[in-house]
Amino acid sequence: FVIMTAYISITSIFQRQDKLFKCLQSVLNLETKPTKCFIYLSEEPYLLDQGFKNKEITNDNLKQILQNNLFEVKWVKNTGPYRKLIPLLKEKWHENCIILTFDDDVVLYKNILSLYIADFQKYSCCVSYRGFSTNITSIDNFKYSHDKRDRRTQSKYNFANSGVGMVTHPSFFHKTNQLVLNEDIFLKLCPTADDIWYYVCRILNNIPTVICQYENRVFQLTYDPKTALFANYNIHKNTTTLKNIVEFLRNKGFKL
Repeated sequence: FVIMTAYISITSIFQRQDKLFKCLQSVLNLETKPTKCFIYLSEEPYLLDQGFKNKEITNDNLKQILQNNLFEVKWVKNTGPYRKLIPLLKEKWHENCIILTFDDDVVLYKNILSLYIADFQKYSCCVSYRGFSTNITSIDNFKYSHDKRDRRTQSKYNFANSGVGMVTHPSFFHKTNQLVLNEDIFLKLCPTADDIWYYVCRILNNIPTVICQYENRVFQLTYDPKTALFANYNIHKNTTTLKNIVEFLRNKGFKL
């Protein structure tokens, strides 16, 4: 790949405007800037999100920073965590670009984007700085784990967390046409487990993943369990969710 464009994509909820501000501050401080940073917000409540009524941002610091031309707010249907990737992936489906997705509770260190671009150009596959490597050779042996071993080996069964800059090239999903964009499926089977959905779709497209971890930290989490989907919905459920997705797709004729 010769990378022309690198986008950052973030979603947030009404109650976390202060966290989003700090995240965007860190985007502004990056040594290598993205082509654009998109922020996906919604008016209607859904899951933990109270919604931005009348598209009103109520945090003054956030209002001010969003005046910067690097940022663009997009108001979209509230599909929860899927807003972080799906709308931009759909818009850039045929573009030669990379999309880096971040949660709103992540503070980016100055060098993270340049590192991600370099690692993507090195490996030409999905890259994430959070997730786990695995030795499995079949999706049937998948077990959600928090193994942080950094093997830097390419495997389509390595699991990427999408909240700390996971790198997606739109072409990763072209083999299965627009399956990854099918909200009728993912909102039914895994409405809060977007990482599991992307994981299965990458496997179907035979796209490897590399999990890299650096000795010097490249991001910081400001995790709040009260408004975190993992703590409220997904904890202890990811392995079961994956098995349900696999069963559904096999019944539809997909080979997994």
